[in-house]
Amino acid sequence: MDVELYVYDLSGGMARQFSMALIGQQIDAIYHTSIVLDRVEYFFGQGIHRKIPGTTHHGRPMKVVNLGKTHLTADVIEEYLQSLEAIYTPESYDLFVHNCNNFSQDLSMFLVGKSIPEEIRSLPETFLRTPMGQMLRGQIDQSMRTMTQAPDAVSGHNAPRPQTNGAKPAVSAPLQTNGTSSSAPVAAQLKPLLINGTAPTPRPGQVYNVTSMSVFDSTDIGSKYSIRATPTLITFLKGQKLEQWSGADSAALRGNLPQSRHFAHHVRQNPTTGQTPGEDGPYGAHIAIKQLVEYIRRRDTEGISNAPLPDLGTITHAITSVFPKIPTEAQFALVDLVRIGAIDPRVASYLTTNPTLLTLLFQNNSWSTAPANLRLLEELAATCVVPSQDATTNATTQRARQAATAVIYNLAALNHNERVQDRADTSPVSEDVEAALVSAVFEETESRETLQSMCMALGMLLYGAEEGNGVEALCDAMELSDCLKEKENLPAFKGDALLKELRELLARK
Repeated sequence: MDVELYVYDLSGGMARQFSMALIGQQIDAIYHTSIVLDRVEYFFGQGIHRKIPGTTHHGRPMKVVNLGKTHLTADVIEEYLQSLEAIYTPESYDLFVHNCNNFSQDLSMFLVGKSIPEEIRSLPETFLRTPMGQMLRGQIDQSMRTMTQAPDAVSGHNAPRPQTNGAKPAVSAPLQTNGTSSSAPVAAQLKPLLINGTAPTPRPGQVYNVTSMSVFDSTDIGSKYSIRATPTLITFLKGQKLEQWSGADSAALRGNLPQSRHFAHHVRQNPTTGQTPGEDGPYGAHIAIKQLVEYIRRRDTEGISNAPLPDLGTITHAITSVFPKIPTEAQFALVDLVRIGAIDPRVASYLTTNPTLLTLLFQNNSWSTAPANLRLLEELAATCVVPSQDATTNATTQRARQAATAVIYNLAALNHNERVQDRADTSPVSEDVEAALVSAVFEETESRETLQSMCMALGMLLYGAEEGNGVEALCDAMELSDCLKEKENLPAFKGDALLKELRELLARK
């Protein structure tokens, strides 16, 4: 499919005519851009819009730039756009920091691995470098919002969402709704978000309890939680407040309800360091690696919405060329750097369409004498099942056992997340791995942390799985519940609540 960039001038030619006189810098246009793909025009304004090309309120583009071709399927593109909806919300729009051109850049990098023209991306920086630009920033931002976020941005001719394969229709989630005031039902604009499939479908025994109230009738509650706007949503878990936000924001609701369920269970915490991995390595001076490190730092300090993506094409090319030349003992730092960058779904999505991951995983040299984490990575590349099994049961170091358990946990977590949405498992864990994990729980007698990791991985395999599945039958046959009860009395594991919780989960099966 051809990918095109539609370029508009929001000033209608006034920028070219008056910019030199006003700010002392020649600016040809105030650019607004959109991506056109398969007869659909995508742009950012009041959220992410999908329009039939030529029907938007921006009129006709001043020019059309052919960015290239993409071979990604409609399923993959739509999934990526949905991941961007939580980043490109109406409230996050900023003419100079987080605008339509940032969205076009992200989408272009994903589709064709290519940036939009530099003069468009650098326009805000060019303008703000001038003293007059700094003075006029607020005024111009407000005046441009009438065009970039105009009410008629949502009118016109919407393009239908592309047909995707394997998608399931939304299922209404069972809700319990309480009203503390007859004059305060759930807001009309919010209720469809809760009952028409935006909220994830709870498993048996899970209930989302929705309580609607008026702050005028419940002034104490309004004061306690600093409610200043309606509707305001607050999520609670076991009586403790988790999140609070205002407005009928479907993206926030999609993110916060699964997060509430996630916090209801144990979360594996990864150790943190005060330094970005790889910045002082033998490749740290490479300009592309520096760009990746700077992006990670800026994302961590300013937030994902305010951190523009670096040139991922240049970075992945640099990694592909640099990685094989790095000493074995330093390679893991670069792998970890890529992992941290891939926390951003935009980076992760790009990597899935790029051979860089294969460069990191498949190496001709032997890592037999490398640290345990590198050896595990090499084995994981060869097969995703056997090394995890071997490392869990046969590893001679606790670090290798913990790393192998983390791999199994991550695979189980992926399946668990699909399962709670009533979808099929994406990465089924083999019976051999399940057997190795159960066996490792029996054999672990020293490390509390390792046993906790194994129990969390096993819990992910069990929770929400079909009754009578293989791992459940295996746990019953090996009398795992009795083993866990005995371990609770061992000095190394005494008082561990996770062992008790896993026993209770087995008892409910």
